Amino acid sequence: MKHQLSIAIIIILVILAAIVGIFYITKEIPTATSTTTTQVTTTTTSDIKELHLTSEEESELAKYNITVVEELSSTSEQIPLNISYTSSWGLRYSLCSVESQYLGKRHDYNISEYAGKTVLIKTFDTGKRYSDIFHTYEEHVAVILYNEKVICAYKICTGATPSLLAIEKNCGR
Repeated sequence: MKHQLSIAIIIILVILAAIVGIFYITKEIPTATSTTTTQVTTTTTSDIKELHLTSEEESELAKYNITVVEELSSTSEQIPLNISYTSSWGLRYSLCSVESQYLGKRHDYNISEYAGKTVLIKTFDTGKRYSDIFHTYEEHVAVILYNEKVICAYKICTGATPSLLAIEKNCGR
């Protein structure tokens, strides 16, 4: 009798653990609060950071209802002439060209027009975190600018495959 009761308790605990695990997998973990104004402020446990977006960047991100909490990087790169055949620009080309519907819907980007040009790539943290039983994914957004004009934007999911997604997609399931 004690043996059957022990087995029943173990089964109940396993079922409860599975329910909690499923809830945890599907839950977005909020880590920051933000506003949709040009100056986005987020409060963390250690400091207060301010972010200033250009009106062009803000307008592009607003189209997809994206707010950002921190600028992570800003680098200049030359887009290769054979953009679709390079390892570092091939996926960006797939995400940022009119001819492609890779991982998303059609958009107005045509990055191939800028082959051979030097562009500015700015990466921002959206403050969104998604978790499953294996990883926590951070959602970032990259904006590619040429002469201060946004020519492409896409999502970056850390720890996820693929790590680059169409701008309208989310890193979470």
